[in-house]
Amino acid sequence: MRYQSSAAHVETVAMLRSLPPCTAWLLLGACVSLPRGVQAGFGQPVSYVRDDRFKEMGQATLKTFDIVGEDAVLGVELENTVGEDEVWVLDFQPFETNDTGRPVVTNVTTGTAMLLAERTGECSSVFRSSSANRTHAGFYDDSWFPEFMNTTGDKKFFNNYTRGEVAAGQPIRLDNVIFAGPMATFFNCKNQDNTSIWERHNYTEQFEYNTTLYMTNVRPKVGPYGSSYVQSHAVLYWRLLRVAISKFLISSTRQIRPVFEYAIVKAHYDANGDPDWTKARIEMAFKTVMDSDSYLMAAYRSNSLVYQPLNNNNSLHDVINEPSYNDSSPAHDMAAAVPVCDFDDVVAPGLCVQRWVFHIVLNVFEFGKDVRNGEPIDATGNFVFKFLYLRCPNMTDNIMTTCSILTVADAEISAQITLQTVVEVTDDNNDNPRVEVRTVYGVDPSRDLQGGVPPGVSHLEEVTMETHFFPAFLRTRLQMELTLFLVCVGQQYSTTQYPDGCLRAPTSDRYSAYEHPDFRYEGQDEAGNPVTYTADDIESPIQSLSYNGYVADREVHQTKFINRALSGVSETYTFTSVFRLTSLEGRKKRRVQRDIMVKAAVPQGLSHALLFAGCPENSTFVREKLDCVCINHGEVYSAKTFRCEKGLLTEVEVKEDPEVKESGSTPLENMLGLAGYIGIVLLCLALNN
Repeated sequence: MRYQSSAAHVETVAMLRSLPPCTAWLLLGACVSLPRGVQAGFGQPVSYVRDDRFKEMGQATLKTFDIVGEDAVLGVELENTVGEDEVWVLDFQPFETNDTGRPVVTNVTTGTAMLLAERTGECSSVFRSSSANRTHAGFYDDSWFPEFMNTTGDKKFFNNYTRGEVAAGQPIRLDNVIFAGPMATFFNCKNQDNTSIWERHNYTEQFEYNTTLYMTNVRPKVGPYGSSYVQSHAVLYWRLLRVAISKFLISSTRQIRPVFEYAIVKAHYDANGDPDWTKARIEMAFKTVMDSDSYLMAAYRSNSLVYQPLNNNNSLHDVINEPSYNDSSPAHDMAAAVPVCDFDDVVAPGLCVQRWVFHIVLNVFEFGKDVRNGEPIDATGNFVFKFLYLRCPNMTDNIMTTCSILTVADAEISAQITLQTVVEVTDDNNDNPRVEVRTVYGVDPSRDLQGGVPPGVSHLEEVTMETHFFPAFLRTRLQMELTLFLVCVGQQYSTTQYPDGCLRAPTSDRYSAYEHPDFRYEGQDEAGNPVTYTADDIESPIQSLSYNGYVADREVHQTKFINRALSGVSETYTFTSVFRLTSLEGRKKRRVQRDIMVKAAVPQGLSHALLFAGCPENSTFVREKLDCVCINHGEVYSAKTFRCEKGLLTEVEVKEDPEVKESGSTPLENMLGLAGYIGIVLLCLALNN
């Protein structure tokens, strides 16, 4: 990434407020071109027309910012102009922090310039103070070599300097300044005033630290003002994302049925209020349904939660919200402390439905050693909760004094949760908005099905897909809007080989469920050439989404749709969504870089795999209708059991004639009327005979 002397990245400062107007105009002309060969040596007066000392100026380029395990690498390439008196200063504070805070100062009387290490941060590239004057260029000279190693200075960061070679006839020498070492060293960097170089931002799922690296080219001039400089900068980000992915939720008994709601990861803080990355706080919510006639309810057994990690380096640290009772409490006290029964819950109307929310803190010590920039690390474990039974005959009247504890074995509810950790380091030039799948589930919300994991989804099963976007700070300004939803056969369309997903699938192997009139997406064809997709390129949707909208309080976009068969056998499908980020009103907005807001306006595609279970036994696939049709007489496909069932009404039924209905006649009345007419005719025939 290259930072040039542009309006977006360069600050030219020459203490304008203290200069007469004509001199100010001279210094503001620092980047105006003059004929080649005009240079300003150390102590040379500037032109009375313009300051041309930065005409032949190289650039600072952030070449590397990466993390591997617990170590980080930060590399900067500096273009040094051969024969030019200059010095590059790398620091995490601006070159001029206040009126007298410049690291380079000049003694007006002696003409001696000083590069002062104490006026830079402890992680700057200035390890020692150095001098320069009219007869000795010193730190401005091409031969000056920064003393990074074996120094008695207080600086501890940049630990490698490579002086480049000058090719024949080339005016530029490429030097490299590098830090390679523990990320903890980088995190501990402080500015000149002993404050941290990092700003901290905490979001629901993400920690973010950012700092600014200032790259300043300083050149001398005569007069009491000593030097001028051009400053560029790069904003560096370190982010830690943790997401909880549910695999299953089961019960050891049919008496208590668990219903999963969600599992999310939140920040955990130490005693000083700082995020503790060695721990993860999980908020988990589920409901229990007691299969009884309104006289049994569940009570969590205190201190019974057990965490069984697949990685033994992780462990349970704390359960924050234990119920306020213990196992020796009277039954009526326990009944008063547990979540109340909701007999009107849509999950199971008429039964005791209780909602449980647990806040759990885990020790996750080992994630740092396996970190690769942007690559997820999974830590899976089982949470086992124990519940005892309370028998409350007068529960519907809210009378708990008659409750008793049943002396039966505890019920166990097991939840398998994968804690996914992603560490990302980037800079503002490479920081791009991205949309990711958060979870995909069918009728069982405890099973995350993304990636094509079994058991998959059935024909006519409602599927819910939740997506979110990053970096998280954009959520204070933007929300997600769906512009296209396609389903196609084949896992290959979810891979990087097909970056446009189902847009590249044949129309015979896909169907559309949603298309925004303003849909537009920039993709690429089979040869990798740019191609623009619009609404005219998409076939008309064959069905409607059950739901499509951004849930602002949870910061997720939710899409619900009825899955339809594209084949009769079990296959992996790909689901392709295209989103655009639009303005979110009514939220407190964080100031963000303009570049990333421009990138956010570009629609983004997202494709992921999902396993289709296939048409059930005793059915056949009808491609024209994208339907599983039962072949046995008297059986129809059930949208509840996803099997062929007997005794069900088909979706196509004989309907009443509207005219008959409007006349008020019923089929029985019509038959009786017809019988009467026949009787009259027979009577007439008999009389005639």
